[in-house]
Amino acid sequence: MHVTAMQRWTSRYRPALFGDIRWQEVAVTLDGAGWLRLGSDFAVEMWRRLSMNLRPLRVVPGGESHLYSKKTALYWVPVSPTHLRTIGALGGDVETEKQMRLDLDSDLHRDAAFAVLASTIGLVLWNAISDDFDVVQRHFGQIPAVPRDLDLLAEVAEVGRDAAEALSLSDAAHLWTPYGGYWVEALDTRDARAVTDRAVGLLLEAIGLRDRWDELEAWYWRTMKTTGERPGTVRSHEPPTRAIKGGKRRHGTVAKPG
Repeated sequence: MHVTAMQRWTSRYRPALFGDIRWQEVAVTLDGAGWLRLGSDFAVEMWRRLSMNLRPLRVVPGGESHLYSKKTALYWVPVSPTHLRTIGALGGDVETEKQMRLDLDSDLHRDAAFAVLASTIGLVLWNAISDDFDVVQRHFGQIPAVPRDLDLLAEVAEVGRDAAEALSLSDAAHLWTPYGGYWVEALDTRDARAVTDRAVGLLLEAIGLRDRWDELEAWYWRTMKTTGERPGTVRSHEPPTRAIKGGKRRHGTVAKPG
């Protein structure tokens, strides 16, 4: 059989270059997401154990508890326990397609899911199933984020409430970024990392991986992007008052003063 130069190169170098960095020999798939991108034995084991002990969010149309998310990711899973504003060129909150609302069946599930999704665990799991930019509803229906054990659920939900409170008090956690003539608000959940790390500890303890936290941190830093913030971004509770070039002309008939 004729062997090409590429086949010789692949057979010689591919295991060393790719085998332990990105792909694992495991048949783990998700409906609508294809193959999970799990780059280490630790990642495979953590996903497996979390999936046994946590379930994904269940979106319930008409549910009275809500999580909010922008449809574009930054350097964290863009999830928020409160409505994220988009301010038009003339001022005032403008409804756009940049945000989604997840209706959930209880505050308990919302708070627990927020704690998990806002943590380092949330980012690495989301990156394992997403394209690390676009955020769609099915992602939230695939990430194990709600503890099945009722005691653990209550503990993690408490962390979620504490994280939400900490973020509500932080100017640095609220970003306003100019996009297409709008000021778009985002919530930088990394600002509550000291709080959400409590949830990480609870989960790793529950699944028997508490002594492997350093491997989670290594996975997180391999995942984290370091391209910086978009030019013009402002961190503050309140939106900037300066005009965005082209915004008034483009959205003057849409934006309504608050």
